[in-house]
Amino acid sequence: MTKYEKAEKLRKDCNSDSSRMKKITSEWEKQANKASTMQERQEIDKMYQSRVNSLEKKEDRSYEAYYNYIHSAFHRDDIDKALKLSRNFVSIRFLRFLQMYDQKRMKKGRQMSA
Repeated sequence: MTKYEKAEKLRKDCNSDSSRMKKITSEWEKQANKASTMQERQEIDKMYQSRVNSLEKKEDRSYEAYYNYIHSAFHRDDIDKALKLSRNFVSIRFLRFLQMYDQKRMKKGRQMSA
């Protein structure tokens, strides 16, 4: 697996966790609005709160893994340039720009050593 493929896998993990969080909070809101009594509402809140808490931790871990990998596998200047163009650190567009700058850096390094 290349470093670009690994970065893409970590990015997808990040986005899927984020999507799950949106889905669960949307379900929570719908269920809470259906509650007819305060006790029902509290039970629903308690159930969803525990799900959200565990998912928040997972979401944080996946983002941290992505962030740490990007900053360990790629040059800081390339990350900054790609981020300026894409404006979203967890986007496919960011990774495409990052790959482009990384390949330019590698090509330039080969030309200088030859």
